Amino acid sequence: MYERGVSQVKCDPFEEFYAADVRIISIKETGGYSDTQQITELCTLKADIQSYGGGLAEKDYGLTVECQKRMYCVQNDNLTEGNYAEANGKRYKLVYVDTDDMGAMALLREVRV
Repeated sequence: MYERGVSQVKCDPFEEFYAADVRIISIKETGGYSDTQQITELCTLKADIQSYGGGLAEKDYGLTVECQKRMYCVQNDNLTEGNYAEANGKRYKLVYVDTDDMGAMALLREVRV
């Protein structure tokens, strides 16, 4: 299993739970009176997305935010508040992002596509 001088280290111990394909995008409003948007794909990643509510966010993190999902994934520079995640045919705004040595966690608020 191991070659001499080569060690195999698993980067993220939770990656086996990352079952959802997630597309991280940014959205810019471009039309004055129309609903025109410029959507830019920033990256794609695998994540674990779980149901989660604002009441739990207040209890767990002391945050008063509206959210319906919590997402766990590897750290990524594109995971910033204000960007969007698309998964399973739905779009979510990233309303809170926290990272540490183990990866990243984001709270997601569902928005209309």
